[in-house]
Amino acid sequence: MPRSYVLIDSSDYHYGSPNCSRDSIREMIEKVGCNKNYFLANKGDSIECILPNDKRYQHATADVKNNLMTPKQQSDAVVKDFMPIRDKIVAWGSGNHECKLLNTMDFGHYMADQFGVPYGAYGYKFVAVDRNQKLMHKFWLTHGYGSITSNAKDDIQYAANMKAALKHKLAKQGHGDCVYMSCGHTHMIIVTGK
Repeated sequence: MPRSYVLIDSSDYHYGSPNCSRDSIREMIEKVGCNKNYFLANKGDSIECILPNDKRYQHATADVKNNLMTPKQQSDAVVKDFMPIRDKIVAWGSGNHECKLLNTMDFGHYMADQFGVPYGAYGYKFVAVDRNQKLMHKFWLTHGYGSITSNAKDDIQYAANMKAALKHKLAKQGHGDCVYMSCGHTHMIIVTGK
């Protein structure tokens, strides 16, 4: 890695969902592609993987019927969109949505193979070394699991509880040698320090 770079930490695109914002994803891809020292790490849930027998499957609207994509088509759409920046992807992960269909195909691994990048599975350690192979730092990136919640009624206490829950969840992963730890899955942005 260059001594100075920006890592776009991303996950939960949910291609195939009516709520997927491909325009926003394409803007992110363009930003990575247009900036020399920008790179991308993926933590999974790139595809929706919702099948007709799933209670969350939506088939009521004509738009969903006309634009319904199989999980393989969802994966191929992700590959098509991200292919221009494949040389800037440090690793590609899987989330709970991809894992639902592991008995048929490992879609996260499939996408990583298409890009020719390391497969991070559900969680991985990104070890950044400089051009002389000198260690710069380590990051832990995981899709995550479960939810992060707080029952506090006070906004300040609620935010503090959410940060504490995130720290606890990441600390249990056992990667204290990492200067940065991140998880997806919750569809929330929570930033906390030591």
